[in-house]
Amino acid sequence: MAVKILKYLPPATYPNLPVNNLLLIQPFHKIQDLPSFKIDENITSKSRVSFYFAKEITDKSNGRDGFPDPSDLAFATHFGHNVRLNSTRALSQSCCCTSARACSDT
Repeated sequence: MAVKILKYLPPATYPNLPVNNLLLIQPFHKIQDLPSFKIDENITSKSRVSFYFAKEITDKSNGRDGFPDPSDLAFATHFGHNVRLNSTRALSQSCCCTSARACSDT
């Protein structure tokens, strides 16, 4: 059965490559920026809060769609945010309680 199915596939055109029917001429494009900041604050000697914010900006090519170069390049820009708020309280020398809230819109 498998031999019958394989005769419908094109023969290997690049026998020395790991994938025989795919030749990537142009490199994959991806640029990613992740500016972020974090604020830590000691409220008391046993309590601490922290805030984290990050913004993700990604420019990348989505892959090949079969058309000749350079008309087959499909680019996408992705934006996202990540926000985290943590609160920590020391209960003893070796134990602490932490609560956290996070949200992301990627």
